[in-house]
Amino acid sequence: MSMRIFKNILVGALALLGFLAGGAFAQVGPTATITVNATVNATCRFQTITGIMTIANSGGVIDPALGTNATGSIDLTYRCTTGTLPGFDIEGSTTFADPKIATVTLTGAGNLDAQITVAGSGAGTGMGGAGDKTATVSALITAANIDSAAVGAYSKNVLITIQAQ
Repeated sequence: MSMRIFKNILVGALALLGFLAGGAFAQVGPTATITVNATVNATCRFQTITGIMTIANSGGVIDPALGTNATGSIDLTYRCTTGTLPGFDIEGSTTFADPKIATVTLTGAGNLDAQITVAGSGAGTGMGGAGDKTATVSALITAANIDSAAVGAYSKNVLITIQAQ
């Protein structure tokens, strides 16, 4: 074998070793890099799930002789993922406006219509206790509805739902 061929083989072998040492082996080492992903869902939940609202215009009752509307309200506590706006719905609602409004029929000695509204106090600040927000559920029975109501107690369970917007 000539010296020239031997030199070419030797240079080629050294080049191959340099490539292997610099390329393939450079990727193996004591450290690694990984990508970590996480997704936080937008969600809202009531913390208060039951309550009793009394609608009145005089000392906890409705006095038809006053000729005035009767009102009531109750606060429900909710929490939403930070920055998430709540959306509320009232069973029987036919509007998508905010605040949500629905007319519900209370039953008892007869029927008595009440207008129910619900409005929240804003976007969530987290699901921990410091993230509590308030949704106020209000009711109105007009004087005209009171004028034709029979004596007696009236009630209805009304379902209020919350969801992330």
